[in-house]
Amino acid sequence: MKPEVGLHKDVPEAVYHSWEAVNNSWLKHFDRSAAHAHWDRLYPSPQTPAMALGSAVHRGILEPHRFEEEYCRSIKCDRRTKVGKADWGAFVAKNADKEILKPEEFDACVGMMNSAWKDTAIADILKSPGHTEVSAAWVDEETGILCKGRMDRVSQWEGWTWLWDLKTTEDASEKEFRRAISKYDYHCQAAHYLDGLNALAPASRRFGIIAIEKKPPHCAAVYEMDPDDIEMGRYDNAQRMLKCQEALESDNWPGYPSGIKTIQLPGWRRKAYEYGD
Repeated sequence: MKPEVGLHKDVPEAVYHSWEAVNNSWLKHFDRSAAHAHWDRLYPSPQTPAMALGSAVHRGILEPHRFEEEYCRSIKCDRRTKVGKADWGAFVAKNADKEILKPEEFDACVGMMNSAWKDTAIADILKSPGHTEVSAAWVDEETGILCKGRMDRVSQWEGWTWLWDLKTTEDASEKEFRRAISKYDYHCQAAHYLDGLNALAPASRRFGIIAIEKKPPHCAAVYEMDPDDIEMGRYDNAQRMLKCQEALESDNWPGYPSGIKTIQLPGWRRKAYEYGD
């Protein structure tokens, strides 16, 4: 279904995903080819265990009261035995309205949740006036394509309107998280969200990331995306949108260019040879 243009609060995640609109994750497929984007459009990748766990972490940190309502910790029992089967059946019946997490998954969620809320800056951000899980739909001015985005949190903090994104990561240190930003195009995501809100209501806004490590001690850090990097993400998004527009209007979804091409080592490897490393 196509969503109405505007901001939407309290939209269930499943409903948001059903919206027929272009999001940042799908646009990234055009970096490989239009064929990859089309395939994902027809056959979306199923949710992986890592994605499911990520959703639980988001709920635990952003909406801890809902985490308790929607998730529970699995019990240990031998379901091969009669007693174990009975215990498991009673446990499942008691928690029929909850998603059951493995003990290690539940404990990791609680660990990240506690770590986040113990950080004074993060706690202040999470308690600042605003809304969690804000969905938006807008029309891209350049291409006329209907777009969508779902922001983890939009809030007023220190005199500014902030868009916050929660990321779980292996390493939240500044050095390593820079690499994560580049690898996963977080700067493009920032541009997509900011441009989406500006299409609905032009204003000065800032984009921040709360990064928290998946493994103990679950250290966390808060980063603001550099405006220059967001501008570069905006450029990448524009190129993807043009490819998307061409494919949608022509209903032609080509793969890689045909013919033979000369291929080279990555630039960093060629430099290593150049300098004798």
